[in-house]
Amino acid sequence: MSSCVQISENRYEWNFNKNTELDGWKFGKSFGDIKINSGKLSATITGGDPAFINYGSIDINTDEISSINIKYKNKTNSRKLKVYFVTDRKREYAEDSCFEIEVAPMSDSFVEYKINTDGNAAWNGILKNLVVVIDTEIPIDAAIKERGGIEIDSIGLLLKGEVIQ
Repeated sequence: MSSCVQISENRYEWNFNKNTELDGWKFGKSFGDIKINSGKLSATITGGDPAFINYGSIDINTDEISSINIKYKNKTNSRKLKVYFVTDRKREYAEDSCFEIEVAPMSDSFVEYKINTDGNAAWNGILKNLVVVIDTEIPIDAAIKERGGIEIDSIGLLLKGEVIQ
């Protein structure tokens, strides 16, 4: 399994509490100034199509996962976040293997976004990887000029039967 940590019987999480590494995530070229401090990951967007991917295989059956939860502070004008997935049955990232959610632009605080995994036909098999994409919806030149940032407190996989308090 990747650096995802089991924090309860029904919840796995990347909680960014290791200040010496990126807690199992690789960031694309469209990010700069990537760091972890006090259990929060932060990065600046430096180009178009900013994305990051977990490394290592997650290896949890998708039938067991009820939601993907991301505690996120969006300091950009972006209003969308996409989470692509790869399973042992669906080995390529594509729009049909993606969850898309609306996010608050220019946030001053963290918001926990819950992505319900029901209803996507490609969500089956053993989960291997996730790719998170900040959908800037603006031309690359404008994205570079804007240079917004993101902060992530945690990314979690909630298994069926777990209730968030």
